[in-house]
Amino acid sequence: MSVTFKITNHEDFLRLDVSGEYVPGTVAEEAINIWAHTADACREHSKSRVLMVNDVPGAMPTLAAFEIASNPSEFGWDPRVKVALVYMHKERFESNLFTETVAHNRYLNVKAFQDEPAAISWLLGT
Repeated sequence: MSVTFKITNHEDFLRLDVSGEYVPGTVAEEAINIWAHTADACREHSKSRVLMVNDVPGAMPTLAAFEIASNPSEFGWDPRVKVALVYMHKERFESNLFTETVAHNRYLNVKAFQDEPAAISWLLGT
């Protein structure tokens, strides 16, 4: 099984739903592909906020996390986009705290959550 994703346009943000399971050895490649599509959707819909809801179980491999967050301009990411990351599985949330740190070090505005209403509140600045 592989990961699937869906991007929907909401009034104030794009919502990215990710589910399934990553194929071992392709985590970074698949995730970068998803974020590249999301970057394109941000430009297409003139959105600067993204709510990502991740329903993928298991921990994120550290090397994959670094690869994804270390050079986002490589896949067309605009650093002005604010991203709230909601992880439905605790182990995925905990392992992605490293990704959040790498992203912050690249001056990206991202924050990880386990609660969708809190994520939306942060994303919209309320």
